[in-house]
Amino acid sequence: MPDNGARLDLILSIRLDLLEQALDEVEKVIVAMGDQRQRLDDVEQCLGPKGHIVNREKAVKTAVGDAINRLEIVLDGDSLELESDDANRLQDALERLSAVKDAIDLLATDRVAAHKSFQDVSRWSVAGLADMELAEAADEYRKLLDEIRDDPQPWQRYETELRGRGQKLFTRYLELLGGMAVRGFGIEGDMVGDAQALYRLLLQPLGRAAQGARPQRSLYLPMRTRHIPLGYLHWSLWALPLVGRSAGEHVLDKSTFHTPIDDRRKLFCADAYALYVLGPSYAHAALFLELDPDDASHDDAPDQLLPDSLRAQALLEQLPKLDENAEDELTEIAGRLAEPWGQARRALGVGDVTVDEADRKVVDRFLDEVRQSYPEIAYDTRWLNEAQQLGAKLAGSESLDAVAANHPRDLVTAVWLARVEHPARARHLHERAEELARRKPGVKPPEGAGRTRLRKGA
Repeated sequence: MPDNGARLDLILSIRLDLLEQALDEVEKVIVAMGDQRQRLDDVEQCLGPKGHIVNREKAVKTAVGDAINRLEIVLDGDSLELESDDANRLQDALERLSAVKDAIDLLATDRVAAHKSFQDVSRWSVAGLADMELAEAADEYRKLLDEIRDDPQPWQRYETELRGRGQKLFTRYLELLGGMAVRGFGIEGDMVGDAQALYRLLLQPLGRAAQGARPQRSLYLPMRTRHIPLGYLHWSLWALPLVGRSAGEHVLDKSTFHTPIDDRRKLFCADAYALYVLGPSYAHAALFLELDPDDASHDDAPDQLLPDSLRAQALLEQLPKLDENAEDELTEIAGRLAEPWGQARRALGVGDVTVDEADRKVVDRFLDEVRQSYPEIAYDTRWLNEAQQLGAKLAGSESLDAVAANHPRDLVTAVWLARVEHPARARHLHERAEELARRKPGVKPPEGAGRTRLRKGA
């Protein structure tokens, strides 16, 4: 029987924590839904047949009608002689008041039409959904995550539940919510911008052809489990580097590389390309969020040409080779990744794998071609020192006021390095990283950084 060990391995712990972090958003959604309901009620009270606007409308209409009647009596009276100028002024006032009366009638018609339209808006608004059902679904899913943590074989339970009952629990209500926009609960535009910046960088070899690129992969589905996490960007910094693989596949499909790459090796090269451009953050995101340590779980996916275990092994081997000048630092990072990955594999009862030499040669040849053709888009490992320093600051408690804004791939590198170093401070780390992500990147690295120079691009 596989040995689970005294505690969860870091990969499973992070995956469960991210799912729970997504569930934390439920409370924010419920608050937003309550706020929506209040706003909708306020509009109803204004527009409805007995609303505030109707009362004011009637009062104004009565006052204007009374003024018109009085003016007509004065102008038509036989006993009162008016100077010509006074009569003209009164007649002008009468005409203006009559126009006001027509405008009030038109406003009343428009109000009725607006109220009718509002009924449809109110009927389809997410604020009309039941908080209780949402909260119950989230609580039930949270209990499932706790059961997985407490199970003697947590990886096996994780794989089984999230491809079965977990899917039903999450999609029962949260899938509906994840696909809807909650008014007043805005998506983090900065995170969207970061994803687009990385995607543009990754597609740079395509030149103008990048304009016709397929849409980037959703950040809302970072894990290859059969369920749908909440569709909000408040926790997607961890998943941001995963745009790299889909971009890499697209570049391979559309670019004119000379290295012969068959379908099986395409994923190897797409991973290598993402690693080349995004650096260590891609290896972290792939191993901790996406790749499945249990190859046996792919029995239901016979079209998969390349097991995730081989992709992971290739990434661990390629990471130290990104830059020979930083080989020691990169080897250390790869070792910190290999340890939890190996622990997860052992917990699932599967052994080590070896990348075939022929596969390795194709990937090495492809990367050599990329380095020669596109050196400007490579991840600059001289920024690792800054990323480590930034990660330590994000995981700490000191003010970030003096910390310079960072480009997306530097920020996600710092986030992942710090998360592995300080797994218990994940939410604190993420919140502070989000704060930093809202600032515009500058051209200078943080003060006191090791190897300072101007940083261009993403």
